[in-house]
Amino acid sequence: MKIWLNCSLACPEDASYPFELIIFKWENKEEKFRQLLDGYKKDLLLNLRNEESPLDIHFDVPNSEFKKEEDNLIILSELKRGKVVFYDTNVIHLSTLSEYLEWYLKFLAELSDLSDKTTYKSAKDCLDLTRTVIYEKIRTYYDKISSIDTKKEDGYELIQPIFQDLLFLNYYFTYMEIDEGLLICPKCKRWYPIIKTIPRIYPKSMKREPMDTDFQKKWREFYPDDVIMD
Repeated sequence: MKIWLNCSLACPEDASYPFELIIFKWENKEEKFRQLLDGYKKDLLLNLRNEESPLDIHFDVPNSEFKKEEDNLIILSELKRGKVVFYDTNVIHLSTLSEYLEWYLKFLAELSDLSDKTTYKSAKDCLDLTRTVIYEKIRTYYDKISSIDTKKEDGYELIQPIFQDLLFLNYYFTYMEIDEGLLICPKCKRWYPIIKTIPRIYPKSMKREPMDTDFQKKWREFYPDDVIMD
């Protein structure tokens, strides 16, 4: 399961969202998180969608060489009806600059309900980075955009000050896959497992005992105390 998917899931019992998300195991190897952090720190993340190995970051290839290959871009920008709009692997609808940044600010604010219980230090560093440095940079830039000429045809020029931050969020939210984890309804406190990257969000009327029992036995120590276990 991708982290961004949590913003579109709701509890089948009371329609509450977003879930509290606890990550137990990543499908990606820890090296991918280290590579992502390294690329961000060196300002060398590419605006490149590589389906075979999306985190294969080539530090010797300038960003500009991939900038105009639109079929292979992570973040895209275009001029539509006189307005510069954006979309990417997370924000899939055409958005003005303010709408685009508002989506990220709202989603990043919801990361307070996410916890990483894996053994990957680099993955936890990625989460901390999004909650602190990147959130603050995007919030500060959002506060400035009212004084920026957002009618420029080059959308990439508009987001250049936070381009590496946005690329980091696209890699992290879209290409990092949760292998096993827990989704907890914020209202009724029922829980739903993520097993083999798939969130198993079934209503309580369905028989889930074998699956739930095995999963709970494996990860029970990481369950919050207020979760409804029946």
